[in-house]
Amino acid sequence: MRPLPVADDGTLKLGLPLKYRDNGDGTVTDLNTGLMWEKKVPGAGCLHCVDDQDYRWWVSDVSEKSLWDWLDTLNASNFAGHSDWRIPNVRELISIVHFGYFDPAIDPILRPITYPAYWTSTSRGTLGGNINDSDAYYVDSQRGGVGLDFKFSGKSVRAVRGP
Repeated sequence: MRPLPVADDGTLKLGLPLKYRDNGDGTVTDLNTGLMWEKKVPGAGCLHCVDDQDYRWWVSDVSEKSLWDWLDTLNASNFAGHSDWRIPNVRELISIVHFGYFDPAIDPILRPITYPAYWTSTSRGTLGGNINDSDAYYVDSQRGGVGLDFKFSGKSVRAVRGP
């Protein structure tokens, strides 16, 4: 008996291929969505460093930096000539995952040296009519999955701007 062919995504290859343009100014534009992404650089201790993974949604101590403090600093710097950067929502951030790759599951044009989990601006939905303010979604750039974590947990951030 011959196996029946399965018309999965790998066989059909439907949809738009991921297409990006490196803008040469530390940003990459997604040509399908029109979103402009911040590129991360190797190292730690700088505004665009990939190894800075201790940003939290919430901070209890003013000596700690939240992801919102980081975003304010990025916008104040007028990065790449723009001051309207924001934290992407979960749908936007998952749009840069390349499911044809694993470890990392990010297109090479957006790959830093390490592959951290990035916060999104999306909090967990409602539970019994109440918004759950303690959790937010993140995207694991190593495996391409979406997760949920406490907002006081440390993760990396990547900025986006556009429609």
